[in-house]
Amino acid sequence: MALCCLVGALALGLALYPLTLPDALSGVHPNPSGYDDGVYVGAAIRLIHGVLPYRDYLFLQPPGIVVLMSPAALVGQLVNTDVALVTARLLTALVTGANALLVALILRPRGRLAMIVGGGALALFPLSAAASAQDELEPYVILLLLLAVLVGLSRPRPSTRRLIVAGALAGFAVATKLPVVLPSALLSLSFAPDWRRARAVAKGALAGFVLPCLFFFGWAPRSALREVFLDQLTRHDAGAFSLGERLVMIFGIGGAGAAPGRAGAAVALSVLFAVVTGAAYLLNRSGLGRLEWYILAASLVVLGELLAAHEFYDHYAYLTAALLALLLGTVLSRVAEGIGRRRGQLNGARWRVIGAELLLGSASLVAVGFGLPHVLAFERGYVNNSFNPAKPIDAAIAPGLCVTSDQVSLTIVANRFVPSRRGCPAVIDAYGMFIANDLGHPPPGVPPPQSFVSQWYFDFVRSRAVVMRAPIDPYIAWNDALIDYFNLKYQLVSQTPGAAVYLHVPNRRA
Repeated sequence: MALCCLVGALALGLALYPLTLPDALSGVHPNPSGYDDGVYVGAAIRLIHGVLPYRDYLFLQPPGIVVLMSPAALVGQLVNTDVALVTARLLTALVTGANALLVALILRPRGRLAMIVGGGALALFPLSAAASAQDELEPYVILLLLLAVLVGLSRPRPSTRRLIVAGALAGFAVATKLPVVLPSALLSLSFAPDWRRARAVAKGALAGFVLPCLFFFGWAPRSALREVFLDQLTRHDAGAFSLGERLVMIFGIGGAGAAPGRAGAAVALSVLFAVVTGAAYLLNRSGLGRLEWYILAASLVVLGELLAAHEFYDHYAYLTAALLALLLGTVLSRVAEGIGRRRGQLNGARWRVIGAELLLGSASLVAVGFGLPHVLAFERGYVNNSFNPAKPIDAAIAPGLCVTSDQVSLTIVANRFVPSRRGCPAVIDAYGMFIANDLGHPPPGVPPPQSFVSQWYFDFVRSRAVVMRAPIDPYIAWNDALIDYFNLKYQLVSQTPGAAVYLHVPNRRA
């Protein structure tokens, strides 16, 4: 257990490190990395004030993340909304550390080598910062999946209660991010042909998915189904990468900027890993149980999903990182076992220890000499140039006004996110509104439909202040008429890098 805690502490420390940099904990992260955390924390804040996703505003994700962010929102309710954002970032760092610890715990039956390699690989995965520093969905989804695997597959014959709990955790993971439906389903299928146990997992998964969705979808079922399912299927974001470029990020050998130049190396690495994995699994199947086969199947399924998806962002790689870390630990432990079996003249257990020590020593040298500095440099890139616009926004906008923003983290850090009265615009995700209203195109795209422009017009009519990332920012569905109206009714009162503040001037004339 001490070894697991050590791995978790390493991952936690690396997740906390970028938050120690200037304005990274309490400010706004540079775009695009600073966008999503405001959406998810803002949705949770809206929830505790009775403003619901799908019914009162567009929200393209399942409702799980709104529930998961609610504790941070409640802390913000007791203090200020900027504290909610800080709490969410600290919570995500804790989740990231817990994920590495869980990988080590899951691999505990396979020995110390598997625990250190698997847990350490996830802790040192460079693109973890892409998910943790941005409060993305992936750390929470992986937490739920790993807990489901630990509860459901850690014992040869788990009780029905454990299986239901494991299924519920997996189902709630799907209610947080839909693409994990396949690895969640594999958890149930891994018990075939013991259909009694498989059904117990499936029942738990159904409850874990349906119950949270039923509450939120029940208020506006048509909007919820369209936004969560249809709009997601038809989106065509700018995050398109080739297969080789995606493998660069999946294996953590570079970010989006370095992907084109390292695609060949990533393909070669994936082929090598596939060969070693195939040999470890297929040449000797003894000692392989449900857990090992689930790890292999789930890794292949999620890897296939990410390679086939229309769009790909660097934080998606965290989904495969956790599963590939489990697979790597399993494979190397079997390699060590194979060495012991092949050397029949010596005690097999002794050779396993020798092989483990050699591999652990090599991994430690690589991690200390190359991995850790690379991870730290990568993390700094996600939060460098963070800024805190709270003072100018706070000075320009009175508390309680109806404020509309194309990036809600700007108003959250300035404590101008929550209005004092009902009926104000509840924009949460300006980018997502483009995806839903502009045939899946992200901003700036084709000229927006008039119905979409009208949504923003009515939001501007009801608002008394507008905060944008920049004047006439492309995240808003502008056309000439809307620009003319906005220039007539709103006056720029403050402009700093990353935040332009406008106040409504109702009697202003051209």
